[in-house]
Amino acid sequence: MAAAAIAAAASQKDMGWYKTGSVKKKPALTDPVQLYSLCEVVSSEGSGPEAVLTVKVVDPYYDNPVDYLPQGGGVKKGETLTVTRENFHAANPPEQDMCMDLGELDNMHEPGLLHCMGMRYCGGSKTESQVTSYYCTFIGPICVATNPFAPQKAWKNSFNRDDYVHSKGPVMQNKKLQPHPWAIGDMSYNELLTEGNNQAILICGESGAGKTECCKFVLDFLVQKKESLVENLTDKLLATNDPLEAFGNAKTVNNDNSSRFAKCMQIALDREGRVCGAEIQTSLLEKARSCAFFVQERNFHIFYMLPYYRHVKCQPDPGEKQQTDTSDALDMLGEKAHKYLMEADKYNNVKQGDVIVDTEGVRYRERFQAGDIDWYKRVISSFRVSLGYTKKDTDEMISLLVGCLHLGQLEFKDDDKSEILAESEDDVAIIVRFHHLLMPSILPR
Repeated sequence: MAAAAIAAAASQKDMGWYKTGSVKKKPALTDPVQLYSLCEVVSSEGSGPEAVLTVKVVDPYYDNPVDYLPQGGGVKKGETLTVTRENFHAANPPEQDMCMDLGELDNMHEPGLLHCMGMRYCGGSKTESQVTSYYCTFIGPICVATNPFAPQKAWKNSFNRDDYVHSKGPVMQNKKLQPHPWAIGDMSYNELLTEGNNQAILICGESGAGKTECCKFVLDFLVQKKESLVENLTDKLLATNDPLEAFGNAKTVNNDNSSRFAKCMQIALDREGRVCGAEIQTSLLEKARSCAFFVQERNFHIFYMLPYYRHVKCQPDPGEKQQTDTSDALDMLGEKAHKYLMEADKYNNVKQGDVIVDTEGVRYRERFQAGDIDWYKRVISSFRVSLGYTKKDTDEMISLLVGCLHLGQLEFKDDDKSEILAESEDDVAIIVRFHHLLMPSILPR
């Protein structure tokens, strides 16, 4: 959306926006984004909404080098169009191009909002690189975050959390600080302490919009505001992210780390504003994904981490500080899982997400293996170091997951679905051993 909203600043002339088509980004399955071009009024006949305007195109959006496909016609710079005043949206003055709060715009309409967020995203220039850019914008007490698809540390103007934590006065009123999810955390924090009422922060958006990252930002802000008196509580809260995402997130068509469940985090603070407890409730887990998923997607991340950690030897991705040494696989997986884990492409329920090749010709295993191995190290560290699980606990947990992988290997007779084929006998034996079950009666007789 932000990339499609880039356009030249309007001058003091009679400038405005006119819908000239739509764009759809590959391979997204969402509806096309409406496309507006910046135009200058050349002449006008009549009055009111039905007035006929002759306008000249000053800047068509899709001249920009972005991965968008123009649909529904199209125009070129300098082209003359005939439009009605009703369909022509007045442009805001150029000094509002980088407005921090969309509620302060003179004209509130779709092209005006898109233009402002787009100009903030690209730092006011659609041609220069390495400019100071901002991917968040306020709408009153709401923060609109445009996903930059890059870690915050990679942004030229990396935001400093401490500036927000130690802001003199509310962050939203501090004009030296740019919009950021931390500002929402600050607003809720201050109102909780001053009014004494429970606060709720709603983080919503389509798949890939950045909900998970925004949730991390807000949580990180709250726990850093004042040091907790509960020993290691901050570390425990932050340590829940890696396990939750490993077990509940998956790659979808639009998002490599899409949450496939809903999460409600309840953070308790004492009267001094220190975090003193927390509870995380999850719901609506997409359980069907463990059995089947669409092309270009993967099963839950954890089902790839396990076989990769057992069988893959690789180097960190270029430019990444990843830990990919798997010489400790026996300790990290447990004896049973280490013994019976097969390679990812041997498991029916995860094979597709391992062997498929992406649009750049890279097999998913090569694309994700280093990140998955590094992530698994953090998951086990979170369990054993921060969350208080023992090695026996994690070994049993991983054994159950490996048993689930082998459940997907079972094949039943066509004429009698209550009986398993002889080829599946070994998998049944593994499942029975991992899940502490009695040998089932559906084995071949």
